[in-house]
Order: sequence, then C-alpha cells, then structure tokens
Amino acid sequence: MTTAIKSLDVVVLSYNFDKFLPDALAGVAAQTRQPETWLVSDDCSPDSTAEALEALIAPWAAATLVRNPTNMGPVAHFRHRVQALTGDAYALLSGDDYLVDPNFFADATAILEANPDINAVFGHHLSVDQDGRVTGAERPAAPTAWTRLNGATLRIQLAYENVVPAVGMVVRRSIHDKLPPFPLDSPTRHDWQQWYLMTYHGDFARLERTVVHYRMHGDNISVGPAQAQRMAATVEAAYDQLMQRPECTDVDRRHLRAGLNRIHIRSAGIRQLPGVLSRNRRVPGVALAVAETLAERASRNLTHVATKLRRRFLERHTGGHW
Repeated sequence: MTTAIKSLDVVVLSYNFDKFLPDALAGVAAQTRQPETWLVSDDCSPDSTAEALEALIAPWAAATLVRNPTNMGPVAHFRHRVQALTGDAYALLSGDDYLVDPNFFADATAILEANPDINAVFGHHLSVDQDGRVTGAERPAAPTAWTRLNGATLRIQLAYENVVPAVGMVVRRSIHDKLPPFPLDSPTRHDWQQWYLMTYHGDFARLERTVVHYRMHGDNISVGPAQAQRMAATVEAAYDQLMQRPECTDVDRRHLRAGLNRIHIRSAGIRQLPGVLSRNRRVPGVALAVAETLAERASRNLTHVATKLRRRFLERHTGGHW
C-alpha cells in the first residue's frame, strides 16, 4: 500500500531573522522536489517592515510573504500556519536555519509515500554560528540511507532527551486528523511535546545524513543561552502536561519522571545537587545521571584549562595575542 504525496507545503517561520532569511530561502529553492506552496511567515517582527521582507524574498518568485498583524508568539504562530495548510505533507523551517541537502524534500516525501505508517521524516543537523561557520562535528557515514524509528521506542527516548529536531522535518498533514498541531502550550518545549504525542499515532523516519544547519545565536528557535535558561524554567510544567494526557500510560509516566529527574540533576548547580538528589533518590537512574553529569562537567573544565594553558604558552613564546 502506498499513499501519494501530491502536494507539499513549506512554511519558513521568521521573527527578526531578516539577515538570515536569504540562506533559508536559498536552501528551499535548491530542493530537487519543490513545494506546491511556499510561505515566508513573519510574526510581526518589530525590527522588520513588510517592504523590507518583500524585497528579501523577491529573488524567489515562488515564495509568498504572509505577515501576522500582531505578534502571536511561537506556539500560536506554528498552530495558525499549520491549521491553514491543505497539502498532503508540510515542512516547517526556521528563518535562521537552512537546508543543505537538495534531496531532502524528495527523499522525505518518497518515504512517506511508501510507508503509510510513518508520519514524519527528518535528518541530522549540524550546528553553525551566526555567521554560518560550522561548530558541530560531522557525522560518520551510516550503513543505511534511512532508519525507521518505532513510535513506542522513540517515545521512551524522548522522555529522556529530545532526539527529534525542532524544525526541518517533513510531516504527513493527516496526522492532525488525530492530533491537533502543537496541542500543548509550553513556551519552549512545544515541539518536543508535539513529537512525543505523535509517537502514539505512528512511526518516524530519520535520514542518516546531515540535511539542515542549525544556526546557534542568542534568542531564537535554535537553543542559545537565553533559550536554554527559559527551557530550564519551564521543563517541569512541560513534563507535567504530558503526564496528564489521556494517552499517557503508567509506563510512559515512569519514563517521563526519570527523564525529568535526569534534567534536574544535569541542570543543578553544585550547591543545589544534594537537595535534588534527596528529593529524587527513589527515581530510577539517579546514580547514572549523576555520573554522567559529573563526567561531562569535568571534561568541560579540563578542556577549558587546556585551552587557557595553550593560549598562555603561545602568547609567552610568540609575543602575539591568541
């Protein structure tokens, strides 16, 4: 059985991303499988004007600018655009990130067509700084072109860590006949909650290659310092929202509690850690979470010390600034 993906909608979400939009638009334009509908959706950016944005997208005749009359915020913006889409599949992209694999849309829609029980397809991402310089490590070659991620298994993984990207995936639109787009209203974890709930309704697929570059900068959909702080402040509420859902089983809640405990341990300062451990000592996996956290912090500190010593040596012996 196959299901034809006759139409693909692409929405590039933007909020004060004027300087990044050309890369995002070029990534869509380079796709071998072009979308039937291509929107650039601006959430009433205070630093932008409609005229400036129209000029930015002018080189791409297929793209259309839509602008919210008032700022909606990320969750309402996502919902508003997805609810209005009518294609067989859609892709949400952030205006500060950009596709680097021209065959991503073609391969993703082909997987959806051949596998009716797969609801979303994504690929690996590579982080870059705001100037586009690569900061992450390239993945080694994989033995397979893509991997099926069983919904039930992926749901367990997502309880501990979000292994699905926030943007840059192709989603079967009919999933929203069963699950409204972004049904929960967590300000920083709505995408994670969306993917988690989608696992109750089918599988995911992951292309085993880098398809998108995530641009890391202060306050955006990608995770920067300000975003990370807000995520830490809202994580408990986000987990609690999932645990109250009717789909959530006792097994799911057990994994979610253990995943939340791991996040508390990893984000706690040294002084707060004893209190966190005392409150959560009976949750499975505490010892491993502590060992993981301490090892990671020690590694980070050693790297910082090595960098400092290297700079001191080079400056002393070369007379230059490193």
